[in-house]
Amino acid sequence: MESRKSAVLRDLMSGYSCSQSIFAAYFDLFDGIQDREAALKVSLVFGGGLAGTQGVCGAVYGSVMLLGLKHGIVDNPSEEDMWDFNYLIRDFLKDFEEKNGSIYCKDIVRCDITTPEAFAKAKDNIEEYCVNAVLSAVDLLENKYNILEK
Repeated sequence: MESRKSAVLRDLMSGYSCSQSIFAAYFDLFDGIQDREAALKVSLVFGGGLAGTQGVCGAVYGSVMLLGLKHGIVDNPSEEDMWDFNYLIRDFLKDFEEKNGSIYCKDIVRCDITTPEAFAKAKDNIEEYCVNAVLSAVDLLENKYNILEK
């Protein structure tokens, strides 16, 4: 059986975005999203740092959406609960930044990918830097944030 990390890498290399690759590999562990197609649709917008704008890295978005599915509070969260959740996400952001130097796509990929032409020229950077960022997010999710545990 293929590991979830291998599925992330397979999807990323076959053309899915960073956010889609991460989110679609783990969404089924939690209630909320019912099928892979829905997971791919909801996470599509976050690729390339939110619709290719190179803002916050799509790997971060995919990861924090999963942390939201696992730890999110639905029924009347207290202020303390909200802050605990916010601090969990902030910890993930800090950990991701320590591993990748930034949480921003533009810094991670080290080139412009905001147009189809620029994206096509960035293939080498994407394969080197984006793959590393995605795999570091997966390692954090699995090893520090225990995403595989219910």
